[in-house]
Amino acid sequence: MGKKILAWLEKEAIKKGYEIIWLDAMDEQPQAFLFYKKLGYKYHSHTFLPYDFLFKNVRKMSQVYKILI
Repeated sequence: MGKKILAWLEKEAIKKGYEIIWLDAMDEQPQAFLFYKKLGYKYHSHTFLPYDFLFKNVRKMSQVYKILI
């Protein structure tokens, strides 16, 4: 299901003339990062969500991107 959603997202982004897609993957969910990597997304950096209601261990996010054109 995830592959279908991302394929649709990429197709729609290309239709709109977008050249790149950026996504965040929670570091506590390494399978998400691996999923994006398998679909051609590349690691860019980390960011930390500033929300106090989140546990500290789920605030770290890997930022990934894919060039569409």
